[in-house]
Amino acid sequence: CGKDVACMAATGFGKSLTYQMATPMMAKRFGLIVTPLNALGEDQVFACKKFHIRACNLTAEFMQSNPEVIRDIIAGKYNLVFVAPE
Repeated sequence: CGKDVACMAATGFGKSLTYQMATPMMAKRFGLIVTPLNALGEDQVFACKKFHIRACNLTAEFMQSNPEVIRDIIAGKYNLVFVAPE
């Protein structure tokens, strides 16, 4: 852990496992995952919750309803943060 990683692969190739499995080793850190669409980020957050991984999808709507989210990310409340260029 502690290294930057970029992974580009087709749908169904297990990209999600790369960060879901690394999450327990990321003490006091968070993973930043760039997804092509906000909807995919929401799907990933839902999947993470099944594995008790603290994740958020950083959208404009989420930031409006949770103005403290940046502070929470820095404080370590989330293990994974999903963002999209939308």
